[in-house]
Amino acid sequence: MAKHKQPVAVFDIDGTIFRSSLVIELIEELLRSEKLPEHVKDEYIESRQRWLNREGSYENYVQDVVAAFNKHTVGMEQRIVRDVAGEVIQRMAKHTYRCTRQLIDELKASHFLLAISGSPQEVVALFAQQYGFDATSGKISTLENGKYTGEFQSAAKDKILKQFMDDYGLTYENSVGVGDTESDSTFLELVQRPIAFNPNRKLFVAAQRHGWEVIVERKDVIYELKKKDGTYVLG
Repeated sequence: MAKHKQPVAVFDIDGTIFRSSLVIELIEELLRSEKLPEHVKDEYIESRQRWLNREGSYENYVQDVVAAFNKHTVGMEQRIVRDVAGEVIQRMAKHTYRCTRQLIDELKASHFLLAISGSPQEVVALFAQQYGFDATSGKISTLENGKYTGEFQSAAKDKILKQFMDDYGLTYENSVGVGDTESDSTFLELVQRPIAFNPNRKLFVAAQRHGWEVIVERKDVIYELKKKDGTYVLG
């Protein structure tokens, strides 16, 4: 008798489940705990301010944070980052969107829950553990004698999903995917029920083109947008 294959439910984390970015909160905690010097913030403060002023993109801000993290953790012991990641999760694990948190709870019994994130695996794994995910994929840094080298492994999210599908013998039948930026569109194209959640402009354009579900959560209200006559209207 053939083994029943479990459908996958794949989620981005930053901006999709978590109401911030795990890598941003991680580097800020490294600064607060004086594991990194204060001047590190100078490398992303300008792009942060440009984003806050709506003069620059959030993606550029995050890219600058990631670059600062990669540069200034070279030679740092992984255990230090793990300890600080634990502090971040203890303080901020519940800073989530209600919509995606409820969806996770609904799918937990029937689906294989997979979290894919561009944030470091050290903090991604701890966050996902709080919500009962079956597997995670974050950015994996290269280590030498337990210390960061500044190099890391990365892959497109669709390739990561395909690898997990093969490794765990999962099925796309009744599969669900949720993401908020264009980097998530690669795995959203693979699942049966793709959801663009609080999408940025590029993902919203992709959602329009493909006819995907669009859900927006603002304050304590959740809006579902449905495609009608070539445009999206409140469902």
